[in-house]
Amino acid sequence: MTRSILGLVLAGGFLLVGFGLLVTALVRQRADADRETVKRNLMELGQFAARYHEAEAGKKKLPEIAVVPPATVLPSMFPPDERLSWAVAMLPFLDQKRQKTDGLIKLINPNLAWNDGGNAEAAKTRLRVLLCPAVPPEFRDGEPVVTQIVGVAGVGENAAALPLDSPLAGSFRYDGPTPLGAFPDGTSNTLLFGETNRDLGPWIRGGPSTVRGLVPDVPVIGTGAQFGGIHIGGAWFGFADGGARFLNERIDPKVFFALATRAGGADEAIAIAE
Repeated sequence: MTRSILGLVLAGGFLLVGFGLLVTALVRQRADADRETVKRNLMELGQFAARYHEAEAGKKKLPEIAVVPPATVLPSMFPPDERLSWAVAMLPFLDQKRQKTDGLIKLINPNLAWNDGGNAEAAKTRLRVLLCPAVPPEFRDGEPVVTQIVGVAGVGENAAALPLDSPLAGSFRYDGPTPLGAFPDGTSNTLLFGETNRDLGPWIRGGPSTVRGLVPDVPVIGTGAQFGGIHIGGAWFGFADGGARFLNERIDPKVFFALATRAGGADEAIAIAE
């Protein structure tokens, strides 16, 4: 009897260990899948910038991003945080196999504020490419849907309003596109998009909801930081060359601030970070 009980205990122990290993493997597999989804989303957004330029220039092919679209839909009589965001200009260029946007585009009026008329109705639509399945935000019926992907505008709260030649300016600007020639640091060394779980705002709204400059004296990546707070150990970022990389939350803030600038502003960005 004693041997039988011992055998049952051992068998139960092995089952528990095996179950624990299985759960761990499944959790890890899910986390990897979520990371790949965000990476794919960021790369799709990078291609949007290329397709935007292609449509503007009337070209058939474009090997790399040649211009970053304006941070808000132009022309506009409204201040940036009342305008439509870059995400609206993105809609025609999204992968229609993942999510059709024709009906959404018909609702939007570029001459109105983001929360007026059909724009307010369009704001209630979830855009998968702007959300992370790992930690999806809370959705409430009848309210605007937020984005977890924001554009990077450089260094400073008002970075998106800086002139094109400012050493602290980043990829996105409120009042105009950013040409490829304005990236002396190289497009592969300049942030374009980043994922965040902090101060989320509607995807359709211009201003800080969808475009942000880095703020000194605030952690850059991690829970409660300016970016990240979704994946363990860091966050995904899209770069101006159309690529996507996972940056460790232990990254030196000086390096991160330098990545946020594009016009040779590494030294100035580091000075602000200090």
